[in-house]
Amino acid sequence: MNKDTVTLISPDGKDKIVCFKYMEEYFRKEGYISSKNIYINLLYKLFNYKILRKIRVLFTLCLRCKFFFQDPKHSEFVIFDSVNTKSVEKILPNKNYVIISTRIEQINEIYVSKKIIFFIIKNFFKRSLKQNYLTVLIKVIAPKIVITHVSDSHDFHTVSKILHNKIQFVAIQSYAPTSF
Repeated sequence: MNKDTVTLISPDGKDKIVCFKYMEEYFRKEGYISSKNIYINLLYKLFNYKILRKIRVLFTLCLRCKFFFQDPKHSEFVIFDSVNTKSVEKILPNKNYVIISTRIEQINEIYVSKKIIFFIIKNFFKRSLKQNYLTVLIKVIAPKIVITHVSDSHDFHTVSKILHNKIQFVAIQSYAPTSF
């Protein structure tokens, strides 16, 4: 490389350009970064987005949720995901069901027991913490059927693959046709 040129990286990290030093200021205003600072910038973004987000979510969950240091009650049905539960509640024959919130913003109660902690520790590197928790929670509740109205939930798919031999899983798909 020439002493008069500088290598810059685009803001999204996909493009690399080599320009003269007198043009460096213009490209920096556009959001380009020096290739010398790319590792510091990458480390900052990685720490800021992934690790800090998880710490922040865990902290807000601890503040917002009620903790129950016992196993949840057994129930005949489990409604997976608290979105659109009204239509599912109407088709259930009795009131023997539990609604499990799966979205981080809607989780209000967390159960902690020996079974739950041991299962999460045992499967810590296999799946995410949330999926392990949902799996063991459904396992402890021991329902006959788990129902969801959200048919494209990744968590529901993962939990149903793990427990498909023991519990029946049903995803209700809704479709509202539109006219053009």
